[in-house]
Amino acid sequence: WPISVLLYVFAQRLSYAMDLEWCEGGTLYQAYRLLHGLPVYVRDDPVWAPWSYPPLHTAVLALVGVIDLDFWSGRLVSIAFFCLLCAVLVHQVYTHAGRSSYGIATSALLLAFVACAFPLVGQWYDLVRVDTMMVALSVLGVALAARTEAGLKHAAATAAVLTAAVYTKQTAAFFAAWACL
Repeated sequence: WPISVLLYVFAQRLSYAMDLEWCEGGTLYQAYRLLHGLPVYVRDDPVWAPWSYPPLHTAVLALVGVIDLDFWSGRLVSIAFFCLLCAVLVHQVYTHAGRSSYGIATSALLLAFVACAFPLVGQWYDLVRVDTMMVALSVLGVALAARTEAGLKHAAATAAVLTAAVYTKQTAAFFAAWACL
C-alpha cells in the first residue's frame, strides 16, 4: 500500500508544470545555462548566483534537456535515480537474506519503509534536486565497496561511482569515506 501511494504521488506530480518547491526552477535554469553555453559558475555576475553543488546533476539534467528540459524531465531524472536506489537496496537485502522467500518479504518491507519515509524526509524523492541522485550513487558505491571481489575493475567501478556521488553533492564525501573504511 505505501509503495502504491508513493507511485501515485510520483505520477501526479510528474507533469505538474510549476515548482513544487523552491529548488526546482533554479536547478532547471542552471541546467539550461549549461545546455546553452552560458557560464554556470561565475564569480562576478550580479544577476546570476549558481547553486553551490558540484556539476554532475546539472550535466545530467542538461543531457536530458537536449530532448526536453522541463519540470517533467527533471523529475523523471530524480525518479530514475530513486528506482536505482530501490533496486540496489532490494538487491542487497535479497542477497544477504539468502535469496529466499524471507529475502523477498524483507525486500518488500524495506521498500515500504522507504515509501513511508517520503513525508518524513520532506517529500523530495521525485523533485528536481541533487539529493536523490546523490543518495542513489552513494548507496550504489557502498554496495560495490561491500562486495568481497577484489581486483582493479571492481576498485575502479567503486571509485567511479563514489566520485560521481561526490560530484553530485559534496556531502557524499562522508559516505565515500565511510565506504572506504
